[in-house]
Amino acid sequence: MIPPSAYLPWQHDHAQRIYAYFNSRSSPRGTMRDIHAAAMVEQADAEASFFLDVWGDVYTAYGLWQWHDDRLTRICDFLKAPKPVCTGKLTAKNGLSLVQQCEGVWHEFQTSESAAFALLLATDTAYDAGATACRKYERAGAKGQPEIRGSRTILWLDWLLKNPLPASSAEHYHGA
Repeated sequence: MIPPSAYLPWQHDHAQRIYAYFNSRSSPRGTMRDIHAAAMVEQADAEASFFLDVWGDVYTAYGLWQWHDDRLTRICDFLKAPKPVCTGKLTAKNGLSLVQQCEGVWHEFQTSESAAFALLLATDTAYDAGATACRKYERAGAKGQPEIRGSRTILWLDWLLKNPLPASSAEHYHGA
């Protein structure tokens, strides 16, 4: 496993922006804490290595959280954005920005993935948040992924707390 400190600057930037977007984000369903935000950072790392326009699962899943067609269609409808079209392993026509992808997750947490959101919010440790986000939101199929992502969420949380996004940038994402 590569430690968060060994990632490239653009990956650190994406991790910090995802964390800033989700940390303290609140709705009538509940408020995300630092452990939950770090769990979403780890999911984006595990699913896409922070590449915004990556296509996985034999070009059938898109973006940071690897949405398949049904979820991607609902998210694009919500965003009123054209659906991304695969133009290569790491490219897409009509690709979604990092903020749009975070907004897509947040929308799912308030609608179709509200049960996963409730289970995520019920966690009290970074490990449990990462494992729960993997098990209930991402539904990763590879063996041992919840445990791996739980452990990696601890590492990401530690790194993110030591390397915060500058305040002016964090306010932009927190208020988005």
